[in-house]
Amino acid sequence: MTQPYPPDPNQPYGHQQPSGQPSQAPYQQSYSQYGTYPQQQGYLGQYPYGQGQPDNGTGTAALVVGLVSLLLWPLAVVSIILGIVGVGKVKNGRATNKDSAVAGIVLGIFACVIAVIFFGVVLSTKD
Repeated sequence: MTQPYPPDPNQPYGHQQPSGQPSQAPYQQSYSQYGTYPQQQGYLGQYPYGQGQPDNGTGTAALVVGLVSLLLWPLAVVSIILGIVGVGKVKNGRATNKDSAVAGIVLGIFACVIAVIFFGVVLSTKD
């Protein structure tokens, strides 16, 4: 079998342009036939309009401060407060990291308990 037309060098993969239509390079797309330009893609990780990015900073801060409060016990209260605020943001739908906020609360309470036990032992043995 023979081809009726030689392949057009402007068409990718040897596709032939139907007769009567001008050939066009694949990267030159005419937008006038659609009436509008194509929509631009947002950058990676961009949230659609109307939705804000989750505010997970408070829950993460509660977790970090909770870990540090195991060594520096006065920070335990800060960890508990940040964790409560973080859980509140999750309940309002403004954050998504409830586990981090709860872990900050638990670590803060644990650091408070350790501090009370430590000072109880230190003060009771001081004679």
